[in-house]
Parts: sequence; structure tokens; C-alpha cells
Amino acid sequence: MASSETKSSDKKDRDRDKYLRKNYNITLDQYNAIGESQGWKCAICGRPASDFNRPLCVDHEHFRVEVNRADNECDRKRGWIASTQLKNGINFMDFGPTKEAAMNGLKKFVMPHSLRGLLCPGRHGKAGHGCCNRLLGHVDETWWLEAADAYLKNPPARKIIS
Repeated sequence: MASSETKSSDKKDRDRDKYLRKNYNITLDQYNAIGESQGWKCAICGRPASDFNRPLCVDHEHFRVEVNRADNECDRKRGWIASTQLKNGINFMDFGPTKEAAMNGLKKFVMPHSLRGLLCPGRHGKAGHGCCNRLLGHVDETWWLEAADAYLKNPPARKIIS
């Protein structure tokens, strides 16, 4: 019985590693290191991973890739240049023979640099109740979050109606 559980666990680990490599260009070991550094808790609300029936979600900064034609007669290089900038100000560029190759190469390289941590999994509910990743994924702008925080602490209608 124990050997079948081990095989099942090994397959789950291989599948999880494949998923993480494909979507975030990180390994399962790197995911586990992030989880351990956070004490296996959501980085926002602090709920432990054991509260969920799914693993903590990888949170990453959403970024926009711009792709332009590269035509340098001097170097005889023709193709596409993809570029992006993360919110920390770091610029990334990649060259590819096709537009898709340039974009995919850049995304694969930039993704690990855009990771922020692990958050609650889930799709529904209030923040801190199983969906920190889902809610934060809709808003990546700190200025908006700060403005929303100020709004919630001091709603303007309360001054009028009170």
C-alpha cells in the first residue's frame, strides 16, 4: 500500500513540476523554497496552506510585451524584438526570427523575475477567505490599492449622510 502512495505522490510532484515550469518557468524545488520562506501561509492574509484543498497559488506581476520589427541592414539581422518593463523598472528584451518566437522567448525569461510569492487559492469569497490570489490578480497597481484603502477607511458619502 505504501509503495502505491509513493508512486502517486511522485506522479503528483512530477505533474506539479511540469505545470510550474510551463507556466512560471520555475521548478517545484523553487516553489517549495518560496513556500518555506513564507511559512506555508498566504503572503497577504496569512492563512496556512493546510486550510485549503489546493496548493497555494503562484502570484506574479502581470506585464505587457511589446513586439516590433527588427531590420538592421548592417548586421544583416532581420526578425522581431520583444520588450517589456516590470514595475521595479527593470527592462527586458529578446530577439526572435518570428514575432511569436520573440514574444514567447521573452515571456519565458521574464516570468520568474515577475514572481511575488504564494497566495490563497480559490475563486470566490472575500479577501482573506480563500481568494487573495484571485482578487490581487485583478489589481496590480499599488496606487489603486492605496486609493481603495483610503476610500474604504473614509467613505465620502458618510460625511454627507451622517
